[in-house]
Order: sequence, then structure tokens, then C-alpha cells
Amino acid sequence: GKLLTAPVQIEEFQVDFELGYGGSKAMAGSAVLVCTLTLVCAYDDFKAIFFELKDQLYPGCSKAFVCRVGDDQVSYVVVFPASHLAAAKALHSSIKPTPIRSLIEEGQVKEVTSLEWYGLLCAVDRDNYAGPEQKIKIFGRINDAKLAKLSAACEQLQRSQETFSADISGLIEAEFELVVKTMTATMPGKSKDHLRVHAGGPLVLCNGEYVGSIREFELWALERYQYADNTPEYMYRARGRKALAAYMEAQGEDADFVFLDLAVLGAENKADPINPRVIIQLHRATLPKTCENF
Repeated sequence: GKLLTAPVQIEEFQVDFELGYGGSKAMAGSAVLVCTLTLVCAYDDFKAIFFELKDQLYPGCSKAFVCRVGDDQVSYVVVFPASHLAAAKALHSSIKPTPIRSLIEEGQVKEVTSLEWYGLLCAVDRDNYAGPEQKIKIFGRINDAKLAKLSAACEQLQRSQETFSADISGLIEAEFELVVKTMTATMPGKSKDHLRVHAGGPLVLCNGEYVGSIREFELWALERYQYADNTPEYMYRARGRKALAAYMEAQGEDADFVFLDLAVLGAENKADPINPRVIIQLHRATLPKTCENF
């Protein structure tokens, strides 16, 4: 039909917090809600309510921005799949029993000041750096805290970066060393010394080319995606232990595990334990009598 033109009023507000990982492809073709509420409750209480109701009101939400407007008002923008638009509109009725009406009846919200629905034909996500496709392949010891940290980084980048993908293999130590030697045998330069240079740290490849280990990956991720991880190391050590426990449990009745605790005699004849302990996998299904004797 005829293209109508009308003045556009633009308002700018400071974003207090945002949720979701966005991405231009994920947001294109989505529905958009711009909502302003007049609050009765404290703003911090509303934030808790929003966290609780977001997934119920906007299933599959790819991005949400919340702004505090004045002393008693809040505005938020939510981007979610267009397939959920009709259901989302129904949940915002202040006449029928809905979560929004409940907030008003419970004295949390005074009124819905404005409610506007839009369709998003295309989107540009400034936090999504896109660019050429980056395919990461990582091999590491299954209980290594460094592998756990790399896994967390890749999980985050895969959620937020459309052209990033990762394939991570957690291996027991003997398999890891064999894989690294095989993978680097035909690679040029320092890759052949990976196990010695990186003290058995994870092997990282990008688009089939050798990157190095965790330090090189972190520098690469910081430069390309502005990604940095300040999580305490003890959390990744715990994640590594859980990964090993899951592997051992998955072996079922086909394998047994035994361990050796080693120590060196230190000052004043005091034993200093060597960590981590040595864990040995016994393949019961292959050599049952040998495993029993062991």
C-alpha cells in the first residue's frame, strides 16, 4: 500500500542491565516489545520479578534491555521469536487473568504506561563480532582445569558469536598424548613440541591450524572477541573433577579404577603429597583375570 510517513520520536535511556546473547541472525525476524511500567514496588524488587517472569512471558528471548526511567518507572525492550507473539500479547492483558494483571493486583505495579509491539526485519548486534567462520578444535585431559576453562569459554562464545563453533574432546591421559602426537606429526614448527612446551596442556586448533594451548587461545579470544575470563581457578578444578567422575561412571561394568597416592620425602622427613593422584583404568571386559589380580 501507500507508504505513510510520520515524525519519529526518539528517546534515549541508560541501560541498567541486559539479558540474553543476541546475535544478528537470532534476532532477525523476531518480535519486539517496548513496555513502560509505573511501579509501586522498589526498583530492585522489580528486577527480581523480571528475572523470574522473563522466560514465562517471552519464551526463547534472545535479548532484553531494562532501563530505569525516573523514580517510579521502568522501560524494557524484549526481542523474542515471532512465533510466540500472539501468546505474549495474551499474557500482557490487564483485563484477563495474566501475570501482568497479577502484578497490578498484588500491588507491585501501578499501571502499564505504554505497550508497543513491533516486528524486527533485520538486526545488528554490536556485541557479536561475526567476521569469518572460526572453527575451534580442542583436545585435552578430561580432568584438566585448563580444559574446563577452555570449555567454558567456548560455550560462551558459541552462544554470543554466530560464526564461532567449537568441538572439544576430553580424553584420558594416554589417549591425549597419542592424539596430540598424531595431530601434530604433520604440522610445521613448534607444534611438534606441544607436550613439552605446554606441560601437557590442551591442544587448540583453529580452522585446522595450530594455535597452541590455553594462553594462546585466551590472547586470540581477547583480540578477536574482547573475551576475558576472571573466574577463580578452583571452580575449573572442581569442574575437571566432575568431568572425570562422569567419565568413570559412564564406563559401567566394563572397567574398574584404582588409584595411587604418591609423595616425596621432604624436609624433616615429612612426606609431601604429589597432586593429583594417579588413577589407573582397568579394562575388565578385555582382561578380567589380570584386572582382578591387580
